[in-house]
Amino acid sequence: MQKVNYVFTIGYKDDQAIVDKRLKTQYRKLSTMELYEEGLLKPAVASAIFEKEEGRDEELTALIQRMEQDMGEKLDEAVLRKVYGISFNPGDLEKVLLL
Repeated sequence: MQKVNYVFTIGYKDDQAIVDKRLKTQYRKLSTMELYEEGLLKPAVASAIFEKEEGRDEELTALIQRMEQDMGEKLDEAVLRKVYGISFNPGDLEKVLLL
């Protein structure tokens, strides 16, 4: 799955990821931290998880540190996946449905 589709996935139907077309179009060029700063928390977390799955842990580490600082809570990847409903890894689904 392409990163931009993973980042803006809002749900799942069978073997398809359901992607928010409007958000994807409007925010597709933003980095993980820029998404976070815009208040797009789920896309920011998904972006960081995608990068981690590609072997780049730095974005997830930086995002967690920033979120912990802002929220005053101890966080980790498992907590973020649960809170934001990110249950699949990027390689798990290939089909995309744009809404």
